[in-house]
Amino acid sequence: MTLDEYLREAEQAHGHLCAGQVLGVRLAMLGLEKLGIEDPRGNKEDRKRLVTFVEIDRCATDAIAVVTGCRLGKRALKFRDWGKMAATFVDLGIKDVSTGKAVRIAAKESSKALARAMHPEIESKNQQQMLAYREMAEDDLFTKQWVKVELPAEEFPGYKRLRRREILRAAVETLCRLTLMAYPSIKNEMRNVKAYLRGAEAEVNRLGILPRLPYRHPFDILSLAIVSKVFTLSKACLTLLASGFPDEAFGLSRSIVECATNLRFLTAEPAVQYRRSRDFAKFARADKAFWAHYALEHANAKERELQIRQYMEREGIVADTKPLRRHWSGEDGFVWKVATSDHPLDGAMTEKHRKAEYAVNYSNASAFVHCSSPAIDSYCPNEEVPFRISSSSGLRKTGRWTLFVIVISVHSSIGYALFGMNIDSPTRLDTLYLKTVEKLL
Repeated sequence: MTLDEYLREAEQAHGHLCAGQVLGVRLAMLGLEKLGIEDPRGNKEDRKRLVTFVEIDRCATDAIAVVTGCRLGKRALKFRDWGKMAATFVDLGIKDVSTGKAVRIAAKESSKALARAMHPEIESKNQQQMLAYREMAEDDLFTKQWVKVELPAEEFPGYKRLRRREILRAAVETLCRLTLMAYPSIKNEMRNVKAYLRGAEAEVNRLGILPRLPYRHPFDILSLAIVSKVFTLSKACLTLLASGFPDEAFGLSRSIVECATNLRFLTAEPAVQYRRSRDFAKFARADKAFWAHYALEHANAKERELQIRQYMEREGIVADTKPLRRHWSGEDGFVWKVATSDHPLDGAMTEKHRKAEYAVNYSNASAFVHCSSPAIDSYCPNEEVPFRISSSSGLRKTGRWTLFVIVISVHSSIGYALFGMNIDSPTRLDTLYLKTVEKLL
């Protein structure tokens, strides 16, 4: 196809024709030419050869998809938000994919100035660049670099990822049985979970995630902070278990579930992820408003009250206790609603299993947070025996529940965070999770 033919299709796909579309079409045509791929949209063999990594979510990306035929839904188009007008075209048709035959094409920043020099008579910058980008020589418009791209299995089109929720079904069923059955020592299981945490932490660190600017992408910093908190809470639970405090560890594990639930809610609907992330971050102001009320109420000197009011004025805080009484999401019954609602990562998980997961991971642990009857069963003294302060008798066998909650919630939290940042979960992470759950079962 010619440049004009591609541009007509790009305009139809994108909704309008602009300089970015011209740039994207030419960039993709050059990438295909360098790889010797003639017809990735019509020729089946050519189509299977190509994976494209784009580095910006602007107009050019739609044009690149038109020319290459690569689509996110087909796992052939990969988005890496590096803010560069560039794309890397990977040839899968070679015998050894690990050699990573690929070419990166990037638009030159100098092309904008060159466009002005070529057509100073055109006032509109967009029209000026549209015409110039059609006319410029390839070397004036782009840089070309042969690169090595090592593609792990999870990056290939057609790769079938391990379904987190399929594995979770068996875990939920086992947790339900644990509420009625007693089990012996969990030392081996604790070692397996510790090994899982070490491995999962290493996999996340290996990704080298760079959080984007918070005013544009607040989810990045929030989600990664929550993931770090999840690991810290999990290690604290294991410390409590090792110290002989299984019931207390189980109560603490509910905080891990709540972290995972927050991430599930933030990422359940990508269209509102930004707004929900902002709501989560802004809730810190409700906490300040709450304490501002009590700080003023208990200020015992005019000078101290003046300092508080000056701080409030500087930070834009209005003393009010009411906002903090509501959940940050504005939802009543937040955990129940989120746990029983659909999520893009759920796979074939049924409503029945989602309710069971809520029951064993959250509701069951809540008794040990609020110290209701199940939480004190292991501390009941014997009748007509002189009372002495004692530790848990281990009646409830909460240690094993805690280990399941840790593994399931840590894996869920990582998955939600990566999903929200458009990062594929590493295969090694899924495999590690699967093997750990199988050992616990």
